[in-house]
Amino acid sequence: KDLIKMREINPYKFQAQYQQDPIIAGGQMIKSEWFQFYQTHPKYTRIFITSDTAMKTGQHNDYSVFMVWGAYQHSIYLIDMVRGKWEAPELLRQIRDLTNRYWLWENRLKMSALYIEDKASGVGLIQQMKRESRVPVIPLTPTKDKVSRVEEALPFLQAGRVFLPFNREYGQNPVIIGECEMFARDLSHSHDDVTDCLTYAIQVSSGLGRAVSIFET
Repeated sequence: KDLIKMREINPYKFQAQYQQDPIIAGGQMIKSEWFQFYQTHPKYTRIFITSDTAMKTGQHNDYSVFMVWGAYQHSIYLIDMVRGKWEAPELLRQIRDLTNRYWLWENRLKMSALYIEDKASGVGLIQQMKRESRVPVIPLTPTKDKVSRVEEALPFLQAGRVFLPFNREYGQNPVIIGECEMFARDLSHSHDDVTDCLTYAIQVSSGLGRAVSIFET
């Protein structure tokens, strides 16, 4: 538990000292300096959720991640994120809680869509949420590999169009930035579930035409 806590607080030190795999200063493909930070919520024009669900819950398996985004003036703002290793019943409860919490933003803006990757535990989740959710559920089937998707998202990131709350050390920001910095072209990184959710959000918010070219929805 102490090691997990240390990894969450300072992924840079943990990777170097305990994994013998230091993160390149500033990041490999995704640079930490590209992330922007916001202090108050702007008037979002759209609220949506992107997700990446894992197949198994073992110690070395990927996490399941749900990220709530707000779109405003060609940028996206992270509103909330839940991340963990859950079996199917708990996974369903997590996404139910999240959609119920954010489906109506400040009593005026309804959540536009819930995007779920159509693989692994996401398959059953799509079926269940389509039956019961008041939020439109859109399956995502990537037609390009992870590295290609990240490469296509780089200009959006480099332009400073991804905003996280408050500052680099706030909440789960160290986990988000740390994982993005570790993402490597040779896929030698440990996890990429957060990175997947981020690139999905960028593709979805970049326009319908581009989104269709990346996903079969």
